[in-house]
Amino acid sequence: MIDPLSLLAGAAIYQVGIKHDGDKTHPAQIIIVPQGAAPSGQTTQAPSFYEERIDLTTAHTHLEKTIGPWDFVQASTDGTTLDGVSIKLNRQDAQAISLSSYDVIPVANCNKVYVTNDVRAGRTALTLTFSSPIPLGRYINGEPVGRDELAARLGSIVTFDRRGSVIWLDDFEDNINKWEAQLYGTGAAVALSSTEARNGAKSVLLTTGNAAGDVTGIRKYLPYPTLTKVGFEISFRTNTDLREQSIHIYLWDGAKQWWAILYVKTYSEEIRYFNEAGSDAVLETSKVLYTNVSLFHTMKLVIDPINHRYVRAIVNEKEYDLSGQAMRSTASISTPRMCVGYLTYAQTTGGILSYADDAIVTQNEP
Repeated sequence: MIDPLSLLAGAAIYQVGIKHDGDKTHPAQIIIVPQGAAPSGQTTQAPSFYEERIDLTTAHTHLEKTIGPWDFVQASTDGTTLDGVSIKLNRQDAQAISLSSYDVIPVANCNKVYVTNDVRAGRTALTLTFSSPIPLGRYINGEPVGRDELAARLGSIVTFDRRGSVIWLDDFEDNINKWEAQLYGTGAAVALSSTEARNGAKSVLLTTGNAAGDVTGIRKYLPYPTLTKVGFEISFRTNTDLREQSIHIYLWDGAKQWWAILYVKTYSEEIRYFNEAGSDAVLETSKVLYTNVSLFHTMKLVIDPINHRYVRAIVNEKEYDLSGQAMRSTASISTPRMCVGYLTYAQTTGGILSYADDAIVTQNEP
């Protein structure tokens, strides 16, 4: 278990949000303010705020004040009560909020406030304090650490290539039911295994059939993607008795099926992709992947489903620019959908073992 507070050592903590206490609310949200090695010329401070003071010796109806935008409103008075004082946020026709019931009011992007009040003895003014929190984060070596880095430190599997927005992922810690097995040959099998893992305690174990050339894999069907660039990433252990390991992105748009495949040719030590002509095109030769028992390699494929082209491929440290390469297509009136998959091919006989972990599907890829 990772202690989240250990990741934020040295940060200043401020209260900005709310909690309920009977019929009242009070500040409670913890805001972590960056501390330490801030960039030159940039200082760290408490959340910014603005105060608006309103005369309560005169009755007001929808007194308008333009402010903001702010995310929280806090009310106070130099008298003994806020009874009979209400505000509306952003719009005059919004629901009135009685300030006798709230000390802090959360509101996203508050730009205007409308104040209504009666006159009461001993009460002279209302102070409205508007504030917005500073985003969670801190500085390391002069650079801001954002949410992606904090997520990685808290155990996210999205650490290899952080581009794109994650739409689906699997760390293989729970079950294999999210996938459809592809089993070709006697003895082929897929199952969760606690023998090896890239992260966590488990991975998926793929066993090829007993004959050379047998194939074992897993695939996942997803709805047809939003029309942004899409990526699929998986980490894997290789084996010198495997002919190849590959990842696939297939699209059916109702008129055609589109194919995108990235191959790690373990036996011949090559990286290839499936081109428009339906052949394996070489990206790199003499590509040797270390086969140590504990090492997981990572590969990722990104495509453009709008223009039906490859974008890039990644195998470990090497990125391959495929932006000029069209995807293979065949006629198909099958229902629109997307499929991502991972396949292993046996080079020798006897049922070849390999492991895969941390599958990630993304959209909005650059």
